[in-house]
Amino acid sequence: MEAARVEALQAALDRGGRREARFERGELRLYESGVVVLDKIYLDEAAGRLAEAYWRWLLLSGPAREAERFASDLRRPPAPSDVPAAAQFIERVATLAEEVAAIEVDERALNEVLYGLYRLAPEERNLVENELGRRNVLTESG
Repeated sequence: MEAARVEALQAALDRGGRREARFERGELRLYESGVVVLDKIYLDEAAGRLAEAYWRWLLLSGPAREAERFASDLRRPPAPSDVPAAAQFIERVATLAEEVAAIEVDERALNEVLYGLYRLAPEERNLVENELGRRNVLTESG
């Protein structure tokens, strides 16, 4: 069963897309482009909030490429959930996520200005965006 989950995780990592961790109603889930990739991870409230923050931190730290290693990282929260550092970690990850989201909004707005200046058609915009994504993958892996 674990091998099948790692295989599904690898397929999701290979597809790419926006990743998100959510802890709701006692269940921790990992989403890829809105689709559940990992689920049925049940934790108490404190452990769940810490694991959710830790998964978010992993996702913000850079794209994972190898499922087995990523799955191993997901299993190791940074501290027990009952220590004061855990609450501080959760707060700092939330702040970091907000900052990253604000940067992404600004980046999209700047791209729109540039697309307008260069009068790019939708097809040309798609080429630019896909080339940037491809270049980032090559840079990260090479």
